Amino acid sequence: MRKTTLLVVVLLGATITPSWAQNFGLGNVATFPGATHRPVIVENEYGSYNQALRVYKDTAHEVYVPDVAAPNGYMRLRELMLFGTFLVKIYVYNTKTEQTAFYFVSVDVTKKTIDARTDPFALPYKFTFADAPPFIGQSISAIVQLMQHEIKIQHVQR
Repeated sequence: MRKTTLLVVVLLGATITPSWAQNFGLGNVATFPGATHRPVIVENEYGSYNQALRVYKDTAHEVYVPDVAAPNGYMRLRELMLFGTFLVKIYVYNTKTEQTAFYFVSVDVTKKTIDARTDPFALPYKFTFADAPPFIGQSISAIVQLMQHEIKIQHVQR
């Protein structure tokens, strides 16, 4: 009886491990996926985890970001208010392949520029708000609107 139970646990573990390894940061993305493989909890740019907010959706992509209203998001809100810039980690879910990739995105709202990197040390993809791919440009616009709304609600001080 004992050997049978152990065998079932080992076999069950073997089927779960590849998905677990990829989705919990041992592969390419640090997310906690939901039942539909879409990100539910994601790592923010400071290394802690927040609820994922979907800011964009089309037939090929869904874009998620860490909750901008989370307590550790205050620094991001203050940076936007003081300097017109912010850094955010965005997660792009491909609806066809059901895989998620992430980008470190630096946004300058005053210059209307976006620098997106797949790695903090990689060379950035540089865009203006006007020439960015729709899933990035529209996502950044939605993020800026959310952050400006949170600045008003939280009464972020200069």
